[in-house]
Amino acid sequence: MVKFNSHILKRLTFFLLISSLSSQVFPQFKASMENVKSGNKEIYTVYSDKTQYRYDFVQDNQKMIIIVKPQINKTIILLPDKKFYIQQACDGMNSRRNDPVQSYISMKKDYTEKNAGKENVEGFTCNKKEIYADNDKIITAWFAESLNFPVKMVNHLYENTYMNLKDIQKWKVDPAFFEIPSGYTEVDERMRPVIPEPPAPKKWTTKSVQLPFQSEVSRGTLLIFSINKEAHYKMIAENKTDKPAKIIRYSFRDGKELSEKIQGPEKYRTSRLYPGEKVPGTFIWKEGQEIRIKVFEGTISLIIREE
Repeated sequence: MVKFNSHILKRLTFFLLISSLSSQVFPQFKASMENVKSGNKEIYTVYSDKTQYRYDFVQDNQKMIIIVKPQINKTIILLPDKKFYIQQACDGMNSRRNDPVQSYISMKKDYTEKNAGKENVEGFTCNKKEIYADNDKIITAWFAESLNFPVKMVNHLYENTYMNLKDIQKWKVDPAFFEIPSGYTEVDERMRPVIPEPPAPKKWTTKSVQLPFQSEVSRGTLLIFSINKEAHYKMIAENKTDKPAKIIRYSFRDGKELSEKIQGPEKYRTSRLYPGEKVPGTFIWKEGQEIRIKVFEGTISLIIREE
């Protein structure tokens, strides 16, 4: 098993900006990008065609390629040295952390962007944009409409931290640049080969239980229990089998499922465990809630009790 370097997918943050709201399509270009973080410079190559873009760079002595396909909400991370690839949703948490485009989209939702006029940067007329958190300016970007891409960006949260494009030139698109090469194996972020999930069960067997609960439950089981008092509850899910197992947790009240704002997005209530994995969790459940747990795949050992 290859050990995954967690720094690989965490260091590319807030150094590139693309306006998702522009009416322009991506022109076809290639450029060198200086990515300076607290004075430490790294060099990237950026490729863009009309619908997708790609970054090539070396990080921690390992070649990295990130391909982003916004139209189908997919980010692909290639590790050529190992012939591995990882697929993520563009708007997922990891992509927002690792893809500067999605970082920007997220920042626009949480902070305020202001126009600050026009300036010429690297020979391109740019719209100067500033992002504020309350009264504090945190990002300045110079966005070239002719490229539909930023030419320069400064992160004011950290000293001597910025990016800028150099040697911007027209590029004849090579479609293979945006595809997964043959011979690559899909892995997850822990570098485990991806095992495809089966379709959801067509029928569910309901099992009503009381807390504390400890048992194995298998695919197609709908586990239901009621909360009689508000407290912290501990749930431990463990896969003791040799195949993946997956559960999703739901919260109901008066027969109606609670909103995601209350119970959290489904992706954070989902656990898919590979053999030998264990996931503990602590939850504040309130009197009158009904908790439902569906087993979508495999067999999983559950322990649920009040703390």
